[in-house]
Amino acid sequence: IENNVFPYDVSSTMPYQRDSPLHFIHYWLRYMLAIWVQLPYYAYLRQRYSLFVHTVVCISVYLISVTLLYHHAPTATTWVFIIPYMICSFLLMLGNWCQHIFIDPSRYNDSYALTYNIINSDMNKLTYNDGYH
Repeated sequence: IENNVFPYDVSSTMPYQRDSPLHFIHYWLRYMLAIWVQLPYYAYLRQRYSLFVHTVVCISVYLISVTLLYHHAPTATTWVFIIPYMICSFLLMLGNWCQHIFIDPSRYNDSYALTYNIINSDMNKLTYNDGYH
């Protein structure tokens, strides 16, 4: 809905220099650490109150569960919940970063300048049309 437009899209790449590894690390860490607050805040600001309540409840249950599990079995919790979260968040943000790598900031309202688009490609069949982002 927000089309990578900062500050409305919480995973927006607009404020970053997309050829900088340090900017990517900042982008990933911002997502990994701040999404717990930014996503419910976004839903609240957009007056999507059912989404707000849903995210607050789900995030709270997840964080409480991981904390309790960590106190019970720290090694298992680290390998089953914490490390996969870090890896998956890295890969998801890398995917979003790469899809928006050629964005033209002066044409952020133009759907053709938001991201790369791969049309008429077998890759789209394998990735559920991810190349047409």
